[in-house]
Parts: sequence; C-alpha cells; structure tokens
Amino acid sequence: MQLLGATLLAVIPAALAVVYDDVSQLPSSIYDFVVIGGGTSGLVVANRLTEDANVTVLVLEAGVTNHGVLDSEIPLLAPALWGSQYDWNYTTTPQPGLDDREIPYFRGKLLGGSSSINLMVYTRGSDNDWDNYSAITGDSGWSWDSIQPWIRKNELFIPPTPSVFDPRYDPLVHHQNGLVDVSVTNYFWPSAPRVIKTTIEQPLQFPYRLDANDGNVLGVGWAQATIGNGTRSSAATAYLDGFTTRSNLHVMLHAQATKVSASSAQDGIPVFDTVEFATNATGPRYTVVATKEIILAAGTFNTAQLLLLSGIGDPQVLAPLNITSVVNLPDVGKGLSDHPLVPASWTVNSNRTFETFLGNSTNFAAALAQWEATRTGPFSFTLPDMYAWERIPLNDSIFQGASDPSSGPHSAHYEFLFASGFVGGAAPSGLNFFTIDVGVISPTARGTVSLRSSDPFDPPLINPNILGTDLDAQIMVKALKAARRFVENSPAWNGYIIAEFGAFANATTDAELLQYSRENAGTIFHAVGSCQMTASNSSSGCVDPDLKVKGTKGLRIIDGSVLPFVPSAHTQVPIYIIAVSFHIDNVDQPSISLQERGSSLIKNDWNLA
Repeated sequence: MQLLGATLLAVIPAALAVVYDDVSQLPSSIYDFVVIGGGTSGLVVANRLTEDANVTVLVLEAGVTNHGVLDSEIPLLAPALWGSQYDWNYTTTPQPGLDDREIPYFRGKLLGGSSSINLMVYTRGSDNDWDNYSAITGDSGWSWDSIQPWIRKNELFIPPTPSVFDPRYDPLVHHQNGLVDVSVTNYFWPSAPRVIKTTIEQPLQFPYRLDANDGNVLGVGWAQATIGNGTRSSAATAYLDGFTTRSNLHVMLHAQATKVSASSAQDGIPVFDTVEFATNATGPRYTVVATKEIILAAGTFNTAQLLLLSGIGDPQVLAPLNITSVVNLPDVGKGLSDHPLVPASWTVNSNRTFETFLGNSTNFAAALAQWEATRTGPFSFTLPDMYAWERIPLNDSIFQGASDPSSGPHSAHYEFLFASGFVGGAAPSGLNFFTIDVGVISPTARGTVSLRSSDPFDPPLINPNILGTDLDAQIMVKALKAARRFVENSPAWNGYIIAEFGAFANATTDAELLQYSRENAGTIFHAVGSCQMTASNSSSGCVDPDLKVKGTKGLRIIDGSVLPFVPSAHTQVPIYIIAVSFHIDNVDQPSISLQERGSSLIKNDWNLA
C-alpha cells in the first residue's frame, strides 16, 4: 500500500489541469472531501463543494475521460456505448422471473458515469413518489414541494424554436437557472403524429399529457431529455467541463476505490477518513485521506459493493469471505428495485426509421454530416421521442388481495417508450419497425447486490429480481395488451403499421404473453435502493435522511442507492436532485433543520465562504 506524498505539491503546480490520468501526477494525499465516483451525483457534489476556494476535493473515477467519445455526444448513438470500454459490462445473476436468464446491465465507466451513456430521458418522478420518500424518512425536506428549489438549481431548459407557444411542454414547470441542458426534439419521426392522433381517438385510456414533469406523470406526451443544441448534456459536461480552472478540484481517472476505513473512533463510533484505491487488479494500492468526509457516489451497485468490502454490512454475510465486520448494517445491498422492460415491435410501411440511418452506411454518413454541421437531424435526439405513463384500474382482478403497488394516484403502473425503429437487438435486415418498449414502473419485486468474492475487482453479484413477483408479471401482461390496443384501436395507424413482428405476434393469450415477457424482458437500467435511506431513529436501512451512513462518522452516500423505491421516472433526474439538495453538517454543530437543504448550507455548516 502506498500513501501518496503531499510533497508532490511542490513539484506539480496547483493550476495544472483538474483531471489526472496517472496517479503519480496527483498533487496530494490529503483533501477535505474525497468523492468516490465521477458520475451523475459525484461531479455535482464536487462542483458545489469547490465553490469555496478554501475547500479541497478529490474525485476518484474508475473509468476514463468523456472527452472525444463521439457516441456519447451524439444522442441517437448512445446504445453504441453499451458493452464497450465505457461500460462496466455487468451481468445479472440468473433471474427466476426470466426463466433463469442472465441479462446484461449497462453502467457508465467514464466521467459523467451513466449520465454519459444513458438515453438522457428527463423525468422527475411524481409528487406521490417524493411525498412517500418524505414519509418513509420522516423528513419533510424530501417532499415534492421541498425539492422544487433543487430542480431549479439543476435544470437549464432550452425552449424549441419558434417558442411563442409549443404544446409539447409546460413552460411553467421548467427553469433556466441550472447547468444541465434539457430540451424537446426538433426532429420528428413519422410515428409521432400518429401517437398524438391516438390520444384523440382513445382519450379515455390514453389521454394527452402536456408535461409529465409537473408532479402528475399520467398520460401520453413528448419526451424531454438532457440534450442541448442536439448534444448530450451530462454531469461531466455540465458540472466539470466549465470548472477545470478550479485548483481545489482534482479528478483522478483509472482510480477504482477498493476500501474505506476508519483510523479513529468517537464515542465508540468509527470515523471513516481513508480511501484505498487502485488503477487495476494487480497494481499497488494507494490511500488518500479525507479530513472532513468521504462521499460515496459510486452508484447503486458499486456503492453497496464498496461498503461490504469495507466491513460495513451483515456480519454473517461477510464472515464466509473473511471480511472483518466493522459496522453491523444488515440492510446494505438489500431492497434493490428496478423497472422491467419488454419490447413489442411492428413492421411499418415507412422509409424513415432508425434502420434507415443506422443500417445503411450512406444514410448514416449523411445524418452524421448533418449533425456535425448543424447539430440537427435524426441523430440530434434520443430514441424515445414520446412516452406514456399509465395506470391499471385498482378494481382490476390482478389487485385482488394486494394493495396498490404505486406510490399514489399520480404515479404509473406501466410505461410506454415509443421508438421509430427496432429495439432489443440487431434489426432484421430489409424491414422497418415501430416499437413500444413496455415497462413495469411500480414493481413489487426486490433484489440484492452482494459480493462474489473479497476481490474489489471481481464484479458484484447483481440480482434485480426482474418480474420476480406474480403481480409484476401480471402488470406486464396487462401493459402489453394495452400496447396492442394503442395501435389496433386507432385508425391513426392504418396504412403505417403492417403487422406485429416475431414472437410477440404469436403471443395472443395471457399465458403466451407472460411467457413472451419472461423470454424477452430486460431492464431500463434504473436500479436503486441498495443502501436505502430511512428515518434517523430507524434500525432498518443504511443511511439517515441526511444521507449519513448509520453507525458511522465521516461517511455519506449521495447516489441512487439511497432511494427507498424506484420512482415513476427515468432515474437520472432524481439522482441529480439528491446530489444538488444534500447538505453536510459540521460534526461540532447541531444538525440544521431538515427542511433547509442545499449547497449554500454546506458552506454554512463547515464555515465556508
């Protein structure tokens, strides 16, 4: 193990670029804060803390830079990053609900984390979701009304042109105060007007929704995405690229945290202040010290893995791996929830779908040239240009003997993601497609994150338990039948839809639709909840409402792992909200009112400018 020498400060000027490629370049081994993970939440935290020039922050990022990764910049090409060097390339354990299939699980391994490889959909969740987080934690600061300032602090909405009036969003619920670009599409696929016309032809089941970000997600509407000027806006582009002149913000690439440890204790409680990391499995271990706090922002899988590797978890689970128990916290890695996803595809009578551009080299080159010249065209927006959030009536037979699995009447049971192309693998040649990706949005199944071994470079065991309960499976069947009705019961699709495609066409009964789901389901990659926040006086969970790890000092988690359940949302925005709204209390001062959150309080708590 090597402790990086602070004497390097005399060799490397503080004004050197903030991002370091080699550990020998790192100027110091002692920082006020060490942030583990340079992703969606980690870079937000690092940015806000270093607004005070007297605070030093080190970000440890296991991956590489996002610069020069063209597929990350071009919205429609994001799936090309999945399974690449910019991905952790995780695979789940065999899933009982999927006939024991193992499915790939994509997570970003570069600056910006998953915000640099995801599909960029911008959704905040429902007011019911956040009010339930507030109720579970006993903290009114997590309520829908209380998080509104942090939404404003994050979002930079870019109205489309012309923008006198655009019936695709509600300007009253959007803001231009933040750093992350948000927009609606300026490129229209031929399926879009048909989706809109369906809301007119079937208004009772599929009503039009002006804006799903106003607290009530229900209905069919236009997708908003973290895209500005036809280009991805990630945590890296928004919270790091414009701040590289800050000499107090250092980012170490190729630095995978392997352990956190405590060098002292206060009143019998371990004070965590040391982070061990390595550049690869066989290389030396280095350590850095955080004089104030270690902030875990490694994501739902890696944060839980790191806690367990550090002896924070269930002692009975750690003992067989010869990991010494440091903090008895049995719920680490438990309570994982995620959104199952099943594609339903139709062949269409159209010469303008994703296949037109992605499957033809001439068309691809033309679309790429247009994007490079003007940031417009088919590559300028993400693949769900529209979505729908829907509920199943609570008097439906599937809910007999079961409570509503959603967080309330403004939350969805299932979602449609509309795509003008084939989704779920390589598109069959010579055909064009329309796909509705169907997701279960209020799953009852819960999964786990656990250790495969005590080797930090051994991937964790990831079990999202997809379609792991009968109710989740029945909701998926109901949702697939609703997707059929969406197309079959509207004249809007006449002359456009040719036929259902593949195994979906042969699944006509509920039993066949269930089997189709088990054979084709994956995930939308929205796993949360492996280190859940609970009330400060609760013995369950992993963190208090202020996101401090229970039974520790100097250790806090700020990422999606703390959410008690997966919201009615694509999860990047809820994770941004967590990161923007957190506060850090000075250990020598009483806690601040839980309703008073935000980056300005960090400075007050630590007597910072």
